[in-house]
Amino acid sequence: MKTRIKKTGDCEVTLTAIDPYSGDPVTWVFWVPTRGGHVRRGDAHSPDDPQVCNGLANRGPTLTASDGNDLLRLIRQEWQAYRRAAAKELERTNQ
Repeated sequence: MKTRIKKTGDCEVTLTAIDPYSGDPVTWVFWVPTRGGHVRRGDAHSPDDPQVCNGLANRGPTLTASDGNDLLRLIRQEWQAYRRAAAKELERTNQ
């Protein structure tokens, strides 16, 4: 499966890929409020959707974006960081 990261709404980005940690296919929806703010993951667009942190993690500094275009750039960047972290983890566990 080829990784696809695309803007799917004014303030929404959808990532479809193989999770490098689990090897499972994933579809993650990221969004920010209309006027920008903290990045959240979930397709409900609810304040209960979890905030996303650096490297697409659940902990750490929370990601922020000003609009959908900024969100798209940010998710592409953070996906690369996520993949690098997974490769390092795999390398460490295989030694």
